[in-house]
Amino acid sequence: NVAIGVLWGFDSLDGALQLFDWSRIPQQFLAWDAAFTLLAVAIEFWGVALVLFAFRRRLNAASRALAICAFAANLVQALGDLGGMGVRWTHWTLGSYRAAPLLTLGGSPLGARTITNTLMLIAILYAAWRYSDEQNQRQTALEQEYRSAREVQQRLVPVSVPSIPGFELHAAYLPAQLVGGDFYQIFQQNDGSSLIVVGDVSGKGITAAMKGVLALGAVRALAESCPSPAHLLNGLNREMVKAADGGFITCLCAQIYPDGRAILSSAGHPAPYLNGEELPIGGGIPLGILANIEYSE
Repeated sequence: NVAIGVLWGFDSLDGALQLFDWSRIPQQFLAWDAAFTLLAVAIEFWGVALVLFAFRRRLNAASRALAICAFAANLVQALGDLGGMGVRWTHWTLGSYRAAPLLTLGGSPLGARTITNTLMLIAILYAAWRYSDEQNQRQTALEQEYRSAREVQQRLVPVSVPSIPGFELHAAYLPAQLVGGDFYQIFQQNDGSSLIVVGDVSGKGITAAMKGVLALGAVRALAESCPSPAHLLNGLNREMVKAADGGFITCLCAQIYPDGRAILSSAGHPAPYLNGEELPIGGGIPLGILANIEYSE
């Protein structure tokens, strides 16, 4: 963009010279004219250098074809301008050779500039088509990833809310993005109680979902051996510390008995509500941050 602006400025200054009367000092007119023209042509050759620099990068077939066509078109333009400048002062014939038709198509003569510009237009259209096709392929792959992520996420919540005698359960799961890592599970215990675990994984997307699956696998393994919510959170915290991926999980574990008694333990999770009021339970440190944490009930 800078080179284009400078080139436009030099060409404008060169054209502005025609607005003045140089009949008394023709040499100065020629000097200024030569200076502006040489600078403009130099910048045109700088465009050639930029195209050559592009070849140092790893280009696909479409980009390489576009670079070759742009190089040829820019080189023909620069050589033509240089040859035209020679006609003005040295009577060189390079410009006339460049302007001469190279072939005839359907009775229409085609010169080097027309051919190179046409090839560059074709290369641009081909590169645009390739880019659009690659974007469609990426979109298809991304949609497949999201479908896979949704399948992962479905493992974080029960297929259906189980029934607990004497209780009515409802659940709503609305992730902020297409995929989230939050989870909840309900386990029936041998003593007739029910263990409800709700977890909130830090971060969003497929990474959070995978961490939620890892945490949920540990919860399922611990639910059979841990006698209380605090013991379950203690064991789950040790498993999350072993993962050591820099994230954390807030978690609330509630053990509810058929007679209405409830034992709760929280690892940095928002407290539950009873009749519209927040229950006064300890917050605790989220899982996966510090080892050897003992959670209270």
